[in-house]
Amino acid sequence: MYKLIHKFYNNNWLQIIFFLGIFTFLFLFLNFELILINGPFGVHFMRQTDSLSFASNYFNHGFHFFKPQLYNLGNYDGRAACEFPITYYLTALLYTVFGKQFFIQRFVHLIITYIGVFYIFKLSYKILNDIIYAILISLVVFTSAVFNYYSFNYLPDIPALGLAFIAWFYIIRSLDENNSKKYLIPGLIFFTLSSLIKVTYLINPISVIVLAIISKVFFTKNPLIKNANKTIIYGFLLILVVSAWNIYILYYNDINNSSSFNTKPLPIWTMNKKSIALVWNLFTNYWFSSYFYKSIFHFFYICFLFMIVFYKKVENKTILLLFILLLGNLSFFILFFSQFRDHDYYFLTFFPFIVLVLIYSIKT
Repeated sequence: MYKLIHKFYNNNWLQIIFFLGIFTFLFLFLNFELILINGPFGVHFMRQTDSLSFASNYFNHGFHFFKPQLYNLGNYDGRAACEFPITYYLTALLYTVFGKQFFIQRFVHLIITYIGVFYIFKLSYKILNDIIYAILISLVVFTSAVFNYYSFNYLPDIPALGLAFIAWFYIIRSLDENNSKKYLIPGLIFFTLSSLIKVTYLINPISVIVLAIISKVFFTKNPLIKNANKTIIYGFLLILVVSAWNIYILYYNDINNSSSFNTKPLPIWTMNKKSIALVWNLFTNYWFSSYFYKSIFHFFYICFLFMIVFYKKVENKTILLLFILLLGNLSFFILFFSQFRDHDYYFLTFFPFIVLVLIYSIKT
């Protein structure tokens, strides 16, 4: 049995075939085939139409990547920008082959997301060396109604999450094996794409950069990570690229009189007590059961508590990385607190931290 499992893990094609089977089953189990040809509907359907508008305008008005447009005449010539439009541009290119079909952008986002889940499996197996745990952890995300709803959808948050999952696989490999060229650069490239698509996912690479800075400054004799210098240099280049795009969208929206998208934080300290109480009630009651199945939350709380109690048994760099990532997630929650009133998909930003806690608590 062990030999079969070992053969499975070391054969990439067997892994891919196995997970294609699982993903096909989940696709049918979630009845995605029933909405295959449907346009935007359901929760946040208006925001879904914006995503389709970007792809449609690229297809209709020339493939000018840095001039995204909507069907919104409140803006000059419909021009507006928000997330890095790479998936919309890819969708528009596919329109030239298959014609304008609603399912194309759905599948672009679904494929990116499911590849991300596949890399969570690979990461889990690499750390735990147990295929059963690896499969179960990678499938935990499917107990989330929010994840399932947006995985076959039009919003940018889900491909950003998928790319973040892929990035974490390479970054953890880089931290564990100190092979900066083979793993660090791909990890930071995927983090860059993830953060460009949704800037809030910048939390993830910043956590790694901060860990590298701490290692460089406070652990000179026995560094936490060997490739701290390269991590810091490449990491700041990543931040520079993401910052440049966000400066561009502010400029682009300003000259085109566009206010279609919110491009600034909405922190908790700008709200009154009544509004805070309302958002908190919606977060903990109305949306909570959609974030994860209740038992998964219970399991996560146990794992999180276990990590706190037995933190001395965890590697310093791991516990420090998780702590920095936790602070990043809490900062995001505070800075965008008011958005949690109506935006269930904002919770997806927490998924990398939740998954990493599950993996490392089981390892501990």
